Amino acid sequence: MNFSIKKHISNISLMNLFIPLFFITSLFYCVFLSFQERRKYALLQKNMADISVIYPNDVPEVSNENIDLAMALFSIDIDENIEYPIFNDELPYRGLTLGNAFSKNKEVLIGKMAFESWGILGSTLAHEIEIHGKQSFLEIEILNYLYSLKTIPEKFIANFIPNSFKLNYGNLGYGSYMAEKEAYNHELNSKKRFNLNKNEIYAIKYTLENDLI
Repeated sequence: MNFSIKKHISNISLMNLFIPLFFITSLFYCVFLSFQERRKYALLQKNMADISVIYPNDVPEVSNENIDLAMALFSIDIDENIEYPIFNDELPYRGLTLGNAFSKNKEVLIGKMAFESWGILGSTLAHEIEIHGKQSFLEIEILNYLYSLKTIPEKFIANFIPNSFKLNYGNLGYGSYMAEKEAYNHELNSKKRFNLNKNEIYAIKYTLENDLI
């Protein structure tokens, strides 16, 4: 084997070693950047949560104009990939964030229930935009799928032994449960920011501890 062939083989070996090393290094770098970004955003959320906003005592009228006012009043942090929130008369919830697993684009709908007070309206917008709007729906669906695989043997046993177990997350799935838990905890951690009263805080806690299961 002559020198040029040996050199060529050596170059191929180095290339085969370089590609996976480059991939692993790039992966860790991306994870590091993501971690740094999340840390900065967590600090921003904490600082925002400590700022108490004073707003009128009257109940806001149901309208897109008041959604605009609440967005400005509470300085809701909205990303460019999130469509501006709009009122939906048929929505049976305070709010809903729509999207798919393979796109960052999200659509936010606000229902009548969010207009109980200015604080609840602001809290709902933060729930949907600042949390669900920044979550990965792909990650949520993967966790839902993995959890469904985990419960297959339990479901099989339950067919023969009634009441032998209870699913912890109902029909939500683990990923969806954790996503909702993060959003409701964000509301509770920001209760001072939205100046929520005791009844409003209790209602949010009750939903988190009872309705999600």
